[in-house]
Amino acid sequence: MKSENNSFAQFMNLVNADVAKYLANQPDGKYADYRFWVKAIILLLSWITLYLFVILSNPGLTWSYIAAILWGLTSMLIVLNIGHDAVHDSVSSDKRINKLLGCTFNIVGGNSYSWMLQHVQSHHPHTNVKGKDFDFDLDPIFRFSPLHKWRMNYRWQHIYFIFIYPLFSLIIICITDFRILSQCADKKYTLWHPLKEWLILIASKLLYFSLVFIIPIYIGHFSLTHALIAFLTINLINGLLLAILFMPSHYFSGSFFYDDNNSTTQINWHERQIRSTLDFNIGGDKGAYTIGAINLGIAHHIFPNFCHIHYPSVANIIRARAKEFQIPLQELSFPQALNSHYLLLKQLSKP
Repeated sequence: MKSENNSFAQFMNLVNADVAKYLANQPDGKYADYRFWVKAIILLLSWITLYLFVILSNPGLTWSYIAAILWGLTSMLIVLNIGHDAVHDSVSSDKRINKLLGCTFNIVGGNSYSWMLQHVQSHHPHTNVKGKDFDFDLDPIFRFSPLHKWRMNYRWQHIYFIFIYPLFSLIIICITDFRILSQCADKKYTLWHPLKEWLILIASKLLYFSLVFIIPIYIGHFSLTHALIAFLTINLINGLLLAILFMPSHYFSGSFFYDDNNSTTQINWHERQIRSTLDFNIGGDKGAYTIGAINLGIAHHIFPNFCHIHYPSVANIIRARAKEFQIPLQELSFPQALNSHYLLLKQLSKP
């Protein structure tokens, strides 16, 4: 094990050196460049334009629903491309800019503070570690690792997941943000939260529900039924897309899982990230650019404070060095990644 650790340490030293050379040729280093800002402006302007089109132009129900769905998809892309990076402090060296852009979570129904707790403080340092990774503990709905106690309902999880995954966006908006804040003490991350964060959480939820219900009804002249149908359609589509994009990244056949009380958590941190993370190809570099490179999880987990526009290049560096050191990387096509996730659900449906 010692020689293996030394080999892996050498691998990471060379990866870090290669990445440092790459960043030396980037005008903004690890932070965002024009590619990020062009995309961010397009997404935010599209989000505003689509909303005003639905509310003010009275285009009729068919076009209203189409525009509403596009608005919802744009909201999801804002989270993946802007909010995610901002919460990681990877957009700019100026934390005020990151904090401001992190507020994009709040306007689309989420909360930047709870996402920081769940994703940055919990998931990234403790990926796939039972008792530490918020994302990992979905008991009693799903069993994602053999470390979790088997329950009778898990027998059908590879069947009912298709009905639960579309609910993810609704669960995040209505439940998860509140649950994260309430469970931080149990996870021993923080015992209390500033009052202003609770107030922002509540205010942001009121803002979002005003955008999807109150304003369309009282200004856009939509009925409550139409507003509710649009709201559910948007979030069911987004929920399914978010689930199939995020779930295979760590919960795939062959992934590694760790117990917080187990000595395996003491192995090299970078090695743990690679063993428990899957990359998948979804349209090449253009596809990665579109979805904030969340499909390149290995690069993101090893360098979590990099703007996502750098991950295709960083992933190539990691890939080349891994081949040199014969370090296996989990890399699949998107359909293969989905199948691998399904196989894990089916495998863990049994005691």
